Amino acid sequence: MEKFSKKLILDYISGNDIEEYDLEYLEDNPEFMMQVIGHTRDKNLYNLCSYKVKNNYDFIRFMIETFKDDEKFIVGIVDDYLEKKLDFKKSFELIIIINDILKYSNYKYLILLNEAVKRILNDVSYILKNLEKSEVKALLGTGFYIIKDNYSDSKVILDFMAKKMAGDIFSSPSISVFLHARYKKFSDIQTQNLNTFIINEIEKKDCYLSSYVACNVSLLDDLKAQIKQVGKNWDSYLEKLDKLRWQIIHEKTIDYLTERFINKFNYYDIISYVCKKLNVEYSYDEDYPYKTEVDYDYLNMLSEQNDFEFLGAEKYVTQLITNIFKNDYILDDDDSYDNFNNAGNIIDFSSIKRT
Repeated sequence: MEKFSKKLILDYISGNDIEEYDLEYLEDNPEFMMQVIGHTRDKNLYNLCSYKVKNNYDFIRFMIETFKDDEKFIVGIVDDYLEKKLDFKKSFELIIIINDILKYSNYKYLILLNEAVKRILNDVSYILKNLEKSEVKALLGTGFYIIKDNYSDSKVILDFMAKKMAGDIFSSPSISVFLHARYKKFSDIQTQNLNTFIINEIEKKDCYLSSYVACNVSLLDDLKAQIKQVGKNWDSYLEKLDKLRWQIIHEKTIDYLTERFINKFNYYDIISYVCKKLNVEYSYDEDYPYKTEVDYDYLNMLSEQNDFEFLGAEKYVTQLITNIFKNDYILDDDDSYDNFNNAGNIIDFSSIKRT
């Protein structure tokens, strides 16, 4: 960066004659105008800048960071630069920076940010998809190495993408589910250094990404805060989980009996019978009707007589309860409990609307 003397800066600001430089040259020089504006803190000097200066990325970045408290002003400058579509990499950097300054409150810039991220991740996905050697594909993991290779000269982009991709690993499908699916107690996570814990989990998906965040641990601050929040809500999550478990068991058992026109026993009977055999405490939801005194002698008789409907229902409910209590999360897929497989989407309790 070319440095100009303080006397020259002051002479220009004061309107004094300048002999050693042509005035047009100075106003066409991004470094000079940055030094002038940095000294005066006068945003109106932007209007004196040449077309070349106004299209200079370093100058635009300097302006929005210098006058970041004037949203209207910096938005106008950024919009003018982005409309020219001069360079994707620099435009992406600018979009990241303006979103950070505005605290992600401007919907237009959020859209631009998502579009740029999507473009990069689509490029990564295409490369990974077309790799012939499976061992290379496995080594590249989520593909951060490809991003690092393409954007090695932009720490802004690398930091942003590393933070996003690390967050995406833990948010698949949500941080709550990610942690509950792997740990029975939050204390199992607390016994580890949180940075080390996160880096080790990321390494399972992408060793290059884990290496990058290990050298830039501040990128994990938001993720650590979210994990700590999950820890605070750990017990309430499990309480909601249990309520939802029994809602699903009730609903699917009722559906099973209704679809087969079974009326010689009701859903409460068969669930109670199975829970007793499995030694599972039945948490009955008072929102469901038909709670009756269970005639276990009658149900045992049906079992001993090999009653086809009873044995089918018993098997169904046994598998349903066994499967649904197997993990501390629930698959949001009707077929997953009928077929007892591991397919489907996992429910995040932040989106639950059941009562």
